[in-house]
Amino acid sequence: MLRPAFLDGIRALLALNFRYDILVYAHQLPQVLAFLEHFPDMPFMLDHLAKPPIRSGTLAVWQEYMRRVAAFPRVMVKVSGMVTEADWQWKEKEVFYPWLDALVEAFGSERLCYGSDWPVCQLAGGYARQHHVVTSYFQEFSLEEREKVMGHNAADFYQL
Repeated sequence: MLRPAFLDGIRALLALNFRYDILVYAHQLPQVLAFLEHFPDMPFMLDHLAKPPIRSGTLAVWQEYMRRVAAFPRVMVKVSGMVTEADWQWKEKEVFYPWLDALVEAFGSERLCYGSDWPVCQLAGGYARQHHVVTSYFQEFSLEEREKVMGHNAADFYQL
């Protein structure tokens, strides 16, 4: 993503007022930060929370990188892809809530978008279970915040 030809392609998208989804793994977040430095005004969606190491439970390094990504105000995060990164016999509060807490702390509800990761989520519990992870986590948030995360933020980002 730091090659000149790729950067030129992203510049062309910016000139056309397009959006771009960044799909990476957590170990690639240092490169994402370097990439974002080239485009401080471009809207980006970071997919699947950058595929964090949920299975291993090593939250701290990912959390620090996500805080640094959040310093770029045009970057949003798609809350998806978590269930396939966990041990597939997961309990939602113990496994996922710390990661969601870190996301909300860094990005707030204004910069998070629900994503189903369907059909891939079918491998690790199914759509209904992964949807419940997100809806149960956000149930204590205001109706406005829940509506933002579950649809309005995505509609705004993708200019729908």
